[in-house]
Amino acid sequence: RLRELVHDDRVQQEFDYVILDCPPRRTTASVNALAASDFALIPVILDATSTEAAPRLLANLLHMKHDTQVCPNLSILGCVANMVSQASGLNATEKDRWNRLQVRCQDRWGQPVYHFENAIPHRADFGHAAESNQFAVNYNEQIIGGVFRNLAQEVEWRISAYAGSGANVFA
Repeated sequence: RLRELVHDDRVQQEFDYVILDCPPRRTTASVNALAASDFALIPVILDATSTEAAPRLLANLLHMKHDTQVCPNLSILGCVANMVSQASGLNATEKDRWNRLQVRCQDRWGQPVYHFENAIPHRADFGHAAESNQFAVNYNEQIIGGVFRNLAQEVEWRISAYAGSGANVFA
């Protein structure tokens, strides 16, 4: 039902994109969001736990796409590094984990998984925005707004690779 709703012509005419934010666990809400989606964007904290979890998530998504047909229309938009230590880019440890993650994701998904060039830095402003009940992008427009504008442009570029599919819903 959720897929029918977000792909309804009235919704498609009103919105360019519909974003369904969900945790990487198999909850009812997450499974429904994935079943309704055309794309999945996977944020990854570049620590040992998250870099192990992302390939497992891809294996689960592949199973849900092909074996159980729960989300047969799902494509992986890619992985984005989240909470990186430097605003200017990845440090040496993060680069090493990011590079190893690319190989492990491809092994689990069965084909290359795009890894976004734009990363989301770890910023206290995110916490301050949450405490103020504000969207982070509106809390500090100069710093956080720029990060998300750049990421949004890269997301749009990735979606354009699927142009003509009519797809614009992602989890």
